[in-house]
Amino acid sequence: MNHIALFSTKNQRYIFFFLLFCIFLINIFIKYLHYKEFIKNEIFQTNCTVLNSYLKKDFTIIKLKNSNFTAFTPINKDIKIEKFSKIDILLDSSHTTFLEYLKGFYAKNISLYIYPKKDNLKSKLYYFIVNQHKNKTISSIYTALFLSINSPKSLKQIFSNFGVSHLFALSGFHLGLILGIVYFILNLLYSTLHQKYLPYRNKRFDILVVSSIILYGYLSLIGTPASFLRAYVMFLFGIILLRSGISLISFETLAIIVSVLLAFDPPLVFSLSLWLSVAGVFYIFLYIKYFKHLHKIISFILFNFWIFLAMSPIVHYFFYNFTTIQLLSPIISMLFILFYPIALGLHIMGYGYFFDNILNNLLHYNFEIIQIQTPLWFLIIYLGISFFSIFYKKSFIALNVILSILIILPYFFKF
Repeated sequence: MNHIALFSTKNQRYIFFFLLFCIFLINIFIKYLHYKEFIKNEIFQTNCTVLNSYLKKDFTIIKLKNSNFTAFTPINKDIKIEKFSKIDILLDSSHTTFLEYLKGFYAKNISLYIYPKKDNLKSKLYYFIVNQHKNKTISSIYTALFLSINSPKSLKQIFSNFGVSHLFALSGFHLGLILGIVYFILNLLYSTLHQKYLPYRNKRFDILVVSSIILYGYLSLIGTPASFLRAYVMFLFGIILLRSGISLISFETLAIIVSVLLAFDPPLVFSLSLWLSVAGVFYIFLYIKYFKHLHKIISFILFNFWIFLAMSPIVHYFFYNFTTIQLLSPIISMLFILFYPIALGLHIMGYGYFFDNILNNLLHYNFEIIQIQTPLWFLIIYLGISFFSIFYKKSFIALNVILSILIILPYFFKF
């Protein structure tokens, strides 16, 4: 099938990205006006939602969010404050820079008032999941998996040791699984109606449109995490492109999606989860470009191993722990495709505790940990070779030579 080009001329492409850049500057200016209002006085009063809490030795740090910013502030460890609590707080704004304001800043507070608890849909679902488990750590696994609620640092470390952090940070992988479930259900419900009353309509397109509405509701519910937002915008863009006969799987499409996200929400530029998600999609597209002719079963197996290896140099620039069990990450990812819908169904029926014993044993697994850090110079070279692999097969061959070396590298020396 011949696909229509997204831009028919270079000028159209330049104008499009120039307009996005203008939107980006406008939104940065709006953020700056909010920042000026924030630092206008040394004390700033606002209503926030508590997203998470982190217990330290002598105090607790809570993560707050309002419509304009995300902040972290310390409170007395004796104060009991639950996730999703609404609070009124006085923050010390005198030492916050504009860059910190965009990224999410740390500020001391003068006082806070916790409003009486009012359950919303997310908090009701949160406690519905939590109450199905006796182990708090295990319940944190599922609330991260289904509601994108930050896990405790200790649990994140376990995810990292197993090499499965990507499975518990909602992204395109999860959107694909959820979309598959939603599409299957809608197809069952709509097929008879379509055949009897609406045979002239494109059934697949109708289901995708309804699915996009359901996914938007889910995205709003979980608080629009950056990686899932990227996947959702790409999904919407994909519907439009496929409807228009334009290729979705292209590096230009990925660049457009990222540019649109950053233009309308500039603080996303500081989101590590977004950039890791983008890197993952980039290597997926690279894999499709060069391995699309493989047999489907062989491709499915190779895909999971190759993407894992391709992402490793990037992941180990930020996260240093390496364990031999991480080499099983591709297999775990394949099994996760079955685990996710089963676990979701069990929780809906109230039997979410079914896998608790297995998970509890995995949580207490003893790891032999090696510290590996990708040097900046190596990361730059690696990303450069990856980029040129878009255009040159020789670069892609060089990339795979590097990945082959990386398989055995941890056993001989550290970066």
